[in-house]
Amino acid sequence: MLSLLIVGLGNIGFRYDENLSKENFILSHARAACSLEGYNLQGGVDTSQATRDDFFKKYNVPVFETLEDALEKLSPDVVVISSPTEFHYDHCSIVLKYSKVKAIICEKPIAYTVDQASEIVERCREKGVNLYVNYMRRSNPGVIKLKELIKSGNLGKDIKGFVWYAKGFLHNGSHYFNLLEYLFGEMLEFKMLSKGRTIPDFGPEPDVWVKFEDGSFVFQALNEESFSHYDMEIIGSKGRIRYENGGKNIYHNQVSNHPDLANYKVLETRPSEIPSEMNIYQKNVYEEVLKDLNSQPAKICTGEEALSTLMSMTKILKEII
Repeated sequence: MLSLLIVGLGNIGFRYDENLSKENFILSHARAACSLEGYNLQGGVDTSQATRDDFFKKYNVPVFETLEDALEKLSPDVVVISSPTEFHYDHCSIVLKYSKVKAIICEKPIAYTVDQASEIVERCREKGVNLYVNYMRRSNPGVIKLKELIKSGNLGKDIKGFVWYAKGFLHNGSHYFNLLEYLFGEMLEFKMLSKGRTIPDFGPEPDVWVKFEDGSFVFQALNEESFSHYDMEIIGSKGRIRYENGGKNIYHNQVSNHPDLANYKVLETRPSEIPSEMNIYQKNVYEEVLKDLNSQPAKICTGEEALSTLMSMTKILKEII
């Protein structure tokens, strides 16, 4: 049983599924830790008194205003860093200095700068601490199936695609950038199409073409103020994937013969659906963490992989400055 401390009790830490059915939704770190037998939720940390009160009422575990106070009273095996990104470096540093943890689960991105992220990764390596970054789609059964489909050649060659994102290229776009690295390999080159706007708290929103090892994609920014839309389309010589509603729905259209025209190929009109579990995405992540800590094969984003994502995206964002 792994004792777990959550630092930052905002949406992903606690609030996302606060008022949703336990049977159907596991979207926060708190609910994930309480849904699996391998974990014991030990406590939480947040600067807001109101949030601490709500968390205590919900989970009845100790809550602290500062991480230092929590580590004086508790000895967690796993610490979740779900505080705002600007605090990731400091909070990881405090954990590594004052406690002996087995693992840190950090929200994305690890940090806003490559230097800080690199230091976190290196210090975790030196201390023997497993560092995971919560790019949760890589632990999703639908994405794992999608990777198998691509690897087996069922999507064909000459793969191209399109990604719609909002609320910052690094903040939210990194979910898809990391996912595409997982599916198609590291970034080889890129071309800025439009520098776009920069919004408070979330940063630049460029439109950019990116070539990965096994496919090329255009990232296009949308205004979150209008509506939320996080979709991706992947097209190869043998078919198409539609990754819709943030991954809740994944559809696969194969190539078929045209019903009327001989020697003419089209996409089949009725796609097959690849089952996804985005309603319990955080549970999937925590299951994969348990596997990795028990030396079993695991589908989880490591600190090193998340650092690679940050380094590639930082190269792109430097074109804006």
